[in-house]
Amino acid sequence: MIDRQSRRNNVLLFNLTETLNDLTNASSDSTSIQNILDFLNLKSKPNSVTRLGKPSSSNTTKSRPVKLRFSDQKDIFELFSYQNKLKSNSTWKDLRFSSDRTKQQQEYMSHLRQELLNRQFNGEQDLIIKYIKGTPKIINSKN
Repeated sequence: MIDRQSRRNNVLLFNLTETLNDLTNASSDSTSIQNILDFLNLKSKPNSVTRLGKPSSSNTTKSRPVKLRFSDQKDIFELFSYQNKLKSNSTWKDLRFSSDRTKQQQEYMSHLRQELLNRQFNGEQDLIIKYIKGTPKIINSKN
């Protein structure tokens, strides 16, 4: 519970291109993120911007996720509500935002995705994962 509380003001950003030089990487990320937030017409700015994980010299095609820390949760809800606008921009169409989940939440979601695939493979149709009162569940999309 404490871990979830500490992560509630964090957002993870995936697929943001990473520069090779560590010294310019942080400023480049901050500039890119500010451009993205301006494109989405969001007034809020993250308190901190951090790349997660260690840079890999062998795999230069996959960029590391970026953790954004905001001061208020309403900024995060606003970001999530406008993120679909990024699909119209050819530069940022592959970007994806996600809430910062605990290891337990990640494992539960992975288990749900696997269960969804198994049920679809066994012939069940129109199934989706939907958040109901903050908890992801597999439901029939026609209901």
